[in-house]
Amino acid sequence: MRQQRHCCVGALDNRPLAVNIDWYESLTTRIGHLLSRCGSTPALTIFVAYAPTSSSGEEELEAFYMDLERLYREDHTFFMVIVGVFTAKIGPRRTAKELHIETHGMEWNEQDEKLPKYIMSTHTIHGIRGSEPFHCRWTWESPGGQFHNEIDHIIFNRRCCLTDAVVPKFYTGSDHRLLRARFCFSMRGERAMKFGKRSPKTSIDWDNFASITSECEDSVFDNIDEEYNRLVVHLRDSARTAESPQVAKKRLSSKTLELIRQRGIARATGDHQKTSELAELCREAIKEDLKERRAAVIDEAAEAGKSNRKARRSFAKYKTKMTSLRRSDGTVSASRRAMRRVIYDFYLDLFDSHVYLPTHYLMQDEYIATSVLPSEIRHAITSMNGARSR
Repeated sequence: MRQQRHCCVGALDNRPLAVNIDWYESLTTRIGHLLSRCGSTPALTIFVAYAPTSSSGEEELEAFYMDLERLYREDHTFFMVIVGVFTAKIGPRRTAKELHIETHGMEWNEQDEKLPKYIMSTHTIHGIRGSEPFHCRWTWESPGGQFHNEIDHIIFNRRCCLTDAVVPKFYTGSDHRLLRARFCFSMRGERAMKFGKRSPKTSIDWDNFASITSECEDSVFDNIDEEYNRLVVHLRDSARTAESPQVAKKRLSSKTLELIRQRGIARATGDHQKTSELAELCREAIKEDLKERRAAVIDEAAEAGKSNRKARRSFAKYKTKMTSLRRSDGTVSASRRAMRRVIYDFYLDLFDSHVYLPTHYLMQDEYIATSVLPSEIRHAITSMNGARSR
């Protein structure tokens, strides 16, 4: 784990989970950044924040939230969690726009506006508390033990947090109590968010676009800005009319896909003979379809004046197998850094000696026989070559 030396914010991790941490760095004196992996989830970003206290100035508090928002928007990880001390008491909801902000108290303090504004501007979700009563949710205690406030919060960008609660009866030597949360990360949901909302690509028929733009009436306006704006609107409308959805060309034909579907049905029913026959037909059909697809791509590259070598190289990339490594717990890792860590742990355990050898200490009043006798040393010297024994 990589960590900067001069930092004021740190993170304490469990030893079994330390192998999943890629790095930890202190972005500012009050914000830390931890990148981790949770099972099959590619990456999880955790921001550890420590907001200025109530005695700090307004400029320092404003700079903290500006840095936190900037770092949050610059990070492109799918799952992001922000945890830390914000010194802000969140009271009951005041407007309908604060439905994603959980009630964490009965009143608001002077710094209450900064945190809700940050949550609403970044479209994040405030922590979800369980069924514990309000008087048990405090996270900070005054030095005399007279006042208790709930100023530690957990914020996340997806609906992945099940619940968060205070850890009672656990003394840490600090005036803050521990705050824990349970998360549920779904690889299926991540893929659905990344690939399910993509709009189909469009292409413009330039011949149709030229014919539409030629129909523009040539009228003269006294104001040149109005004429320019009318021309821009007409060009945009013409491009929108001439564009059409670009249909992706499939590598396999519908006949081949039907054979693959029939093979799956035969395999499910347990008909091994029919499955073998359909598998042979599928292999031949896939081979022919890929051959036709290769010829079509090379022809398109030649017509467009592109390099045929790059077109052939693209097909070679399709055949390249993705390197991955299976961990001891059964999960598969495709990250180079994670695979290096798995290999290191494997060989460290392989070559590590598990045999206990007692240590002999030479005492002053005792005599311990050496492990090598003088006769063995004499025999070793005489058995060597003359040039080496000199």
